[in-house]
Amino acid sequence: MHKRVIISQYLTKRRQPHLRFFVSETMRFLVVLSLALILVSCAENDMEQVAAITDDTEQPIVVMKNARIEFTDSALLKAVIAAGIVETYQYFDDEGKPEDQKLVMTDGVRADFYNKFEQINSTMTSERATRFEKERLTEIEGNVVVVNVDGDSLSSEFLLWDEGNNTISSDRHVRVKTADEIIFAEGFESDANFQEYSFTNVKGRINLKK
Repeated sequence: MHKRVIISQYLTKRRQPHLRFFVSETMRFLVVLSLALILVSCAENDMEQVAAITDDTEQPIVVMKNARIEFTDSALLKAVIAAGIVETYQYFDDEGKPEDQKLVMTDGVRADFYNKFEQINSTMTSERATRFEKERLTEIEGNVVVVNVDGDSLSSEFLLWDEGNNTISSDRHVRVKTADEIIFAEGFESDANFQEYSFTNVKGRINLKK
């Protein structure tokens, strides 16, 4: 949840000594006009400052380049994600306490998934990914390709990695190529190591056997 902070500016007046001036009507007009222009300019600057302070645009609290993130479960290495740029966004509750965190990974993303022996079972590459810490979900987008140790490959524009259930899935078009066939489908689910998978709606198959 975003916490929006609005800063109000308080202006205090100080009593000035009484000064008496004898000026012509033309000079009086010029003085008044100059003061009016100064006040308008100050008001515009104040509004620009307030707009900048209250801008709802998300800003990362940390930006890392060529980052590497390790994911473990019970001291076992489950996955390693590397990205060209990783931005961390922090969200707070109504009391100002940290509530959730989001990692935005861009400039090329690679994820290696490991088995119980901490050996790489599958590798995923994409253009970008977004991880939601609280839900333990990662959205993987843009030219997504997954390859397992058997050489089977998956291509799609979107995958969802669910750490809690140890699955990857998609509700969009997917293409899976094995040694025997190519499968085109809408909807897909697999274990994170891309070993056991199923399809929601198969659109077509190409037999690669001779």
